[in-house]
Amino acid sequence: MKNHRASSSDSCVARTGVLPALPLVLVLVGVLLLGALAEARTAAPAPAGAQAQQATKILEELSALRAELAQEAERNKGAAATITEMHEAIARLGHRVGELEAEVRQLTEQQHTLLEQIRELREEVRGLYVESSGLKGDIAQASDKIDALADELASFRLSAGIIVALVVLLEIVVVALLLRSSSR
Repeated sequence: MKNHRASSSDSCVARTGVLPALPLVLVLVGVLLLGALAEARTAAPAPAGAQAQQATKILEELSALRAELAQEAERNKGAAATITEMHEAIARLGHRVGELEAEVRQLTEQQHTLLEQIRELREEVRGLYVESSGLKGDIAQASDKIDALADELASFRLSAGIIVALVVLLEIVVVALLLRSSSR
């Protein structure tokens, strides 16, 4: 049972951050009053003037204690209000942290989506690069073939020119032979 009381006061301190001072003050006041009453009972009856002074003194002490209790109660109310405000601020911060976590989660998902799109675009660029490299190779082969065809065409023109020249020469020879044989 003793541990239960200690843990409940510890939990009170943990929740509020303030020692529960009001019960301690009340206990002290009770002890003082009991002590004053016990003293008054055990003391010999004093003369009426002394009793009045003693009663006035006790009343003044009680008034001072009441004033201190009132001050302590006000301080506790202020502390309770501050603690309530802190709890509300913590709740608001917790809510905001939740919102920020959701935003971070959403931004992370967007980032992953963008990274995936970037990877896809890189693969596409790689494919286009390979394709363009293949086209460059095909163009280079076509250029080589065109150069070879141009060389063959130039060679054919030379050969055709020589053949045409020979045919013309043969025709001249045939015409000359025909003219010679007809003149004879």
